[in-house]
Amino acid sequence: MRCWEDARSGVEKEAVATCGLCGKGLCSDHAVGIEAPPPVGGRIGHVAWHAGAPMLILCPFCLEAVREGD
Repeated sequence: MRCWEDARSGVEKEAVATCGLCGKGLCSDHAVGIEAPPPVGGRIGHVAWHAGAPMLILCPFCLEAVREGD
């Protein structure tokens, strides 16, 4: 799988993660991890456990959308 953000600019780079909300492939430069509480009442997105804290991996577009919703 290729990084979606890099593919838009014509660069081919391997994806190392997927966005937990939209599912786009992301390279290490574009994958952003934010602290997220464990989902209550069901699973929302893909929650990865990193160093004991729940992290939600997002693409830049979804990160902006989540921050605007706060």
